[in-house]
Amino acid sequence: MNRAKPAATVDVTGAQRVAFKTKHTPLLDTFRGTTGKVVGDGIWKERGVATLKYDQEGAIISVEIENTAAANLEEMFGKMCDEGALYQLQLPDFDLLTTQNACMYKERGLNETLTFYTDDLGKNLISFSYNLIDYEYLATKEKYAKTRRLMTTPEWGSFMTQADLSAPIFYSQPSFGRKNYDSKGHEKKETVKDAEGKEKKPEEEASFFSKYWLYILMAFLILPRLFEQAPAESGDGTPAAAPARR
Repeated sequence: MNRAKPAATVDVTGAQRVAFKTKHTPLLDTFRGTTGKVVGDGIWKERGVATLKYDQEGAIISVEIENTAAANLEEMFGKMCDEGALYQLQLPDFDLLTTQNACMYKERGLNETLTFYTDDLGKNLISFSYNLIDYEYLATKEKYAKTRRLMTTPEWGSFMTQADLSAPIFYSQPSFGRKNYDSKGHEKKETVKDAEGKEKKPEEEASFFSKYWLYILMAFLILPRLFEQAPAESGDGTPAAAPARR
């Protein structure tokens, strides 16, 4: 049997999440034709076992795939590709199904990445899919020739499944206060009670003049002095004569 590499059990904060419970479910596969022509036997067969690990709160923290050894897979996928067949995987316990073109496996071999998606609470699987990875492009970024060769050479010994888990991550969210409105769209005033439980009368808002009377008084005293023009005086204290006209 081929055991997939387990998914990481460390959350975004770096805290280690310990598995308190596991659940095993069969992973089935089959081939389906895209037309009315029958391809393969159309029977669901067990390809391996999916193991789900849960934390103490019941949230899924990882998925592992253990595949059963099989023979002549390269020949089978080549034949199914020529027939235009689809390769399907199923988790019957969760009523989940994913479909991929058989030619994708013919070209890429048995190296696959399956992504499993959970609900908003992270406690239930809602879907899973074949993750299409462009190894030809990734290989161009590798420095060593051996690594590039391994990435682009199809593997036909047995299924090599990488299981990834995709769960929603919730961060701190802004809090928007909601005001209470009546049926006419007017904001309702909150009832304030004192220590004896009696309703307090709302304080009346002060008028504009009672709020700013000091500033208004200062403006009346200062502004006239700023704009006042003192009469021009001559050097001996007598008013200066107006200039003569030419």
